[in-house]
Amino acid sequence: MMTVGSGPLGAKLVLGVSPPSTTDYFVDSVSGADNNPGTSPRTAWKSLDKTNATTFHPGDRILLKSGSVWTGQLWPKGSGSADQPIIIDKYGGNAKPIINGAGEEDAVEYRIVKDFMDALGKRRRQIAGTLSGGEQQMVSLARGLILNPSLIVADELSLGLAPLMVDAVFDGLARARAQGVTIVLIEQFVHRALAFADDCAVISRGRTVWSGPAGEAKDEVLRRYLGAAAA
Repeated sequence: MMTVGSGPLGAKLVLGVSPPSTTDYFVDSVSGADNNPGTSPRTAWKSLDKTNATTFHPGDRILLKSGSVWTGQLWPKGSGSADQPIIIDKYGGNAKPIINGAGEEDAVEYRIVKDFMDALGKRRRQIAGTLSGGEQQMVSLARGLILNPSLIVADELSLGLAPLMVDAVFDGLARARAQGVTIVLIEQFVHRALAFADDCAVISRGRTVWSGPAGEAKDEVLRRYLGAAAA
């Protein structure tokens, strides 16, 4: 949109930029059909497969019919932005839609990592590359968890972090482990790593010089291979 006007002070130019378009997509397990466009309650999709096959854009909303029940996984494609996230919500009533995971651990594959990233809350609109080194470590861990991994290699994630963020890192790793994720932890905080781990390996100059249950890595093992300060 462009408007040009004139007045006593001369010409004026007003430029307007239309906001980026967003789309609401409706999914109804009873009355929907996957050959519908999905963009209104009357033309809702039916299955999660149709939803998972669609690439969504910033500001789009995926609206599940209240009271509907699906079996499977909701795994949307696409990415939102800080100002325009992709939103998953319900429509058409107060009853919650239900997704039965069919034996999978999580029916919805989007991990909620905000609860252990509160320390970064004030920086959520900041470009990740401009964060401090410690804050970037937190973002890296969050990205890893979002991908629903079976294995995480945490190589000195606590390096350079403030104590509060070290706690957040270990809390995040503990939650991942509780969900069945295998953690390979390379860590400078020896005692904390041993308290976290099930098994321990001490590597010196590229060789494993001791391995066993973490509970058996007593002071003499730490002193022998890592020095008196570690013990």
